[in-house]
Amino acid sequence: MAKKRKVSAYNRHVGREMKAGKTMKQAAASWKGGGSTKVKRSSGGTRKVAKRKTKSTRRGSRLLGNIGIKGMLSGGAMLFAAQSLLPSVGGAYAPAVQKIAAGVGAKAIGVSGAALTGAGLMEAGSMLIRGLLSGNIALPSVGGGGNGGGYDY
Repeated sequence: MAKKRKVSAYNRHVGREMKAGKTMKQAAASWKGGGSTKVKRSSGGTRKVAKRKTKSTRRGSRLLGNIGIKGMLSGGAMLFAAQSLLPSVGGAYAPAVQKIAAGVGAKAIGVSGAALTGAGLMEAGSMLIRGLLSGNIALPSVGGGGNGGGYDY
């Protein structure tokens, strides 16, 4: 069984103030010395508060954008594995399918490289647009059945 924690001086102070009829905001302000309420000063001066300097949480070197050496290596390893396991899946879209598979695999095992999914989808989209503009890919027809535009004999 765990021991109860000792009640802090702040908690005792707030308890006394609230029993005296103050709100939580007023009780907290009285502990801080009027931090949340405006204090009039006879000299007309204002209170200056020193700003905290925030430390940068970025570690390591970045090669391009937000990708570092670890991300490049793990993403490259995932892409290599996908290319080895799925060499010809997807036909003309094989490179895009491989990138999508590598990104999904990286996300599943929790390593860097999940951005490959988006890159693969963009590559597939660009291939589709290129095919549509060059006339190599026809859009599916929205009409009735038929035999795909052949002759009726």
